[in-house]
Amino acid sequence: MRIRAVLTVCLAAAPTPACFFSPESPYASNSTDEPGTTSAAGTTAPESTTAPESTTTAEPTTAPELTTTTGPIEETEPVCGNDVLEGGEACDHGNDGSESCTPDCTLNVCGDGWVGEGSPGVDEECDDGNDSNTDACTNECKDAKCGDGILQVGVEECEDGNQDDTDNCTNACKNAACGDGVVWQGQEACDDGNQNDGDACTNACVLSSCGDGITGPGEECDAGPANADDAACTLSCKLNTCGDGKALAGVEACDDGNEVNTDACLDDCTAAKCGDGWVWAGVEQCDDVNMVDTDLCSNACKANSKRVFVSSKMFSGNLGGVTGADAKCKAMAQAAGLSGTWKAWVSGSDDSSAPVVRFTKSIGGYFLPNGSKVADNWADLTDGLLSARIEQHEPGANDEGPGHTVVHTNTKPDGTRAGDDHCNNWSSNSLDLKTSRGSMFHQTTRWTQDDTHNCNSTARIYCFEQ
Repeated sequence: MRIRAVLTVCLAAAPTPACFFSPESPYASNSTDEPGTTSAAGTTAPESTTAPESTTTAEPTTAPELTTTTGPIEETEPVCGNDVLEGGEACDHGNDGSESCTPDCTLNVCGDGWVGEGSPGVDEECDDGNDSNTDACTNECKDAKCGDGILQVGVEECEDGNQDDTDNCTNACKNAACGDGVVWQGQEACDDGNQNDGDACTNACVLSSCGDGITGPGEECDAGPANADDAACTLSCKLNTCGDGKALAGVEACDDGNEVNTDACLDDCTAAKCGDGWVWAGVEQCDDVNMVDTDLCSNACKANSKRVFVSSKMFSGNLGGVTGADAKCKAMAQAAGLSGTWKAWVSGSDDSSAPVVRFTKSIGGYFLPNGSKVADNWADLTDGLLSARIEQHEPGANDEGPGHTVVHTNTKPDGTRAGDDHCNNWSSNSLDLKTSRGSMFHQTTRWTQDDTHNCNSTARIYCFEQ
């Protein structure tokens, strides 16, 4: 301690009044120990206390001899950190210093490396003791942060000191870039912050649009400059499909945008043609898909007309059934040089035997062997009025019943069965049975349904080409 240092000086020099202690001083004893400490003999010198009486008489203690030292008296230096303001110190707040006083006993200022008040009334957030304004602690002893206008090297990409998030430096002190989720005004049309190139904002930060080569919302495709109405992806960014009205080159022969199969383009985008099964309105009369030139429709898609005659022969009600009647027509046609299949206009005991069921219905019309038209088609034949009477026999045949106009039918004008008068299904010539008949001298409904007669009566039959 400082008092011990003074004592040492006094002992070394000539005694002066200043070197003596008052009787009350703890240093007036013959001990060199500080008050409250243990002496060399192991006893503690109490402060101004009287030892208690003892029954034992203690041996007298002899004080040790003082050793004196001679020499000049040195002046003491101020000690920083003793919490005592001494010469040369601006302040002294102990070894740890304080916010206003550093451990070096100097006043705390920004830049001294000691975090404290800095200037009066201003607290320092940091103090790195250097002059670099671009590290974590600024020259104002403030923690560097985005928006302070000072670029922090290695941490910030940019620093513009404002809160405008849409300029070239974001509020996160990052250089504005496509994909950062912030629209850079004047540079980007959009910025959704993702890498999905197929949404409303592309990865180039432009709004998705048809023709940009990226399939975006509402688009089925986008081939960019390759978009075309005859290409796989149309100018409206829709997949080119049959029925859209845009013929896909190399794939579709046509595309009229409708589902009508009777015009020049079918609904499968193939061009109409003879043999496709669809009647091309205004061009084809028929189209039956086959290559049979002698059926209802020729190979040129023209409707083949059918021939009809009334038999030159006379027959009773026993025709050999409906099939027997058909056979008779075929035999007479062949004898006259008429090819094809022939059937009789008669109806038997059930509805399935009627012409409306058994006949192939002509679309090209019905004509007599001499070329006279009887009807335009099946519908015209069965509407109750013929264009000409069926009164011509098979060519070259001898008429077996001149003047006889009666025809076996049991058939209504519409081609259905007239009733149950059919000569026991055309197998009887009994006088007791009868059948419905027609007249070859009529063009109205009477041509097939005029009256009835007995089955033993002879009559003609109508023969139709199939």
